[in-house]
Amino acid sequence: PDKHGFWMKDMNFPIDIVWIDDNKKIIGISSNLGPETYPDIFFPPNDIKYALEINAGLSRKNNFATGTPLTFTI
Repeated sequence: PDKHGFWMKDMNFPIDIVWIDDNKKIIGISSNLGPETYPDIFFPPNDIKYALEINAGLSRKNNFATGTPLTFTI
């Protein structure tokens, strides 16, 4: 786990980034990050092990929230 930064260089559409810790719990969500935000760099609120990049708006549509535990396999 670490605090990795993400930028939107060469992206063609906005996304949501769901920040996930090593316990597979959502620790934050950065929503609607569009290509126009480049060269800004976006960081999670704390160390993460996973970052889920999804189309903008899907985190709200699917009721993702900070503190939600996730189940997935790698």
